[in-house]
Amino acid sequence: MTTINNSGITPLEYYVLIKLDTVEQKTKHGIIIPEDIRERQEQAKSTGRLLAIGPLAFMYDVDNPIIPEVGERVAFPKYGGLVIKGKGDDKAEYRLLKDGDLAAILSEETEN
Repeated sequence: MTTINNSGITPLEYYVLIKLDTVEQKTKHGIIIPEDIRERQEQAKSTGRLLAIGPLAFMYDVDNPIIPEVGERVAFPKYGGLVIKGKGDDKAEYRLLKDGDLAAILSEETEN
């Protein structure tokens, strides 16, 4: 699954660009979550979709056969990397991380 990077952000060197998983606006019981709490939850997100890979990312570990591909969901440390807003109408938040900060590749069934 390949995802198109429409963020206007291109990672350099060893960096990767992640689009954070979305935070629900309501609980499963229908209670609306206040905006300030949702913003804190988004900052604490530790999963997202890999949108772009810098030109030198994953080059240092040539013996490692597992390298994430653009479009895959990945996990990373909470509050890691640089949070940056993308261009466009949605002003979505993205996370720029060093390639070594990625902790896991997640299957599509994995919960947020």
